[in-house]
Amino acid sequence: MEFPDGVLGIVGHNGAGKSSLLEAVAWALYGTPAVRTRAEAVATIGASDPCRVRLEFDLGGEAFRLERVLKPSSTTAELARGDELLAEGAREVADYVAERLLRMDYQTFYASIFTRQGELDKFVSMSSEPRRQAVERLLRISDVREAGQRARQQKRDLGNRLEGLRSQLVARDGEPLQPRLAAELAALQERSAALGKAGEPLEAARETAAKQDAQALKAWEQTEANAEKYRTAEKRHDAAQSALKLAGERLQNAQKTLDDSYKKEKEAAELRSATAASDAPGKLAALREKQAAVEKELQELAAGKGKLDAALAANGRE
Repeated sequence: MEFPDGVLGIVGHNGAGKSSLLEAVAWALYGTPAVRTRAEAVATIGASDPCRVRLEFDLGGEAFRLERVLKPSSTTAELARGDELLAEGAREVADYVAERLLRMDYQTFYASIFTRQGELDKFVSMSSEPRRQAVERLLRISDVREAGQRARQQKRDLGNRLEGLRSQLVARDGEPLQPRLAAELAALQERSAALGKAGEPLEAARETAAKQDAQALKAWEQTEANAEKYRTAEKRHDAAQSALKLAGERLQNAQKTLDDSYKKEKEAAELRSATAASDAPGKLAALREKQAAVEKELQELAAGKGKLDAALAANGRE
């Protein structure tokens, strides 16, 4: 069954099921508390199939689907928005409808959605004021008004009680305590202001000290950086001194080798002169052998001298 939009009138004979139709909608939304009978009497007497109500409705531009099923031993319910399952279970669906979807209980739902035939007859015969009261009673507006009145009365009662407590505040000497407390509060406020002014020079001194500390820290960091540079330069100087000492030792060794080479060359020249001046064959052969040995040693010295020259050149590059 599809209900059209707008105000809908349901007409039928007594017992035709007009109220049952609306109660079926309420039962699907809220469960057994929304109907006029017990749970076991909801279904048709003697029926073996489950009693089922399926609602499809739009709310706030969204489509909802609700289904409640009464079985012999249990009741199930599901509420979905499109393909999204919002609630499942008989009590869970009823709570979701009352607290989050419609935000009204089943009594407010009945009062807001439809009016029974007998109530319409009463409305027709009522004057304006009784009709207003009846509408407020149906919509439970009177409950809200009464709650507001009770809240305002409680506010007045609490205000009167507060004034009474204030008037009871007295000192031990019998004088009202509130004026004395006000005077003491004013004195404390003045003292606080005076302390604030007295603390201004201290605050300025603190800021100056903080700036000086920052400058000292910066100077110390610069000094530490310079000291690190000095330590690095000192290490390099020590390394250069060691290299210079080693080069001096190598130079002395080279000079000694060079002197030995000059000495050997002189001896070789003397041998060559003696060989040229000698006429004896035996002496000549001996001198030639000695000359060959000296020349060989001279070659070895020359080779050593070349190595020393190369070492000196390399040391000069270092």
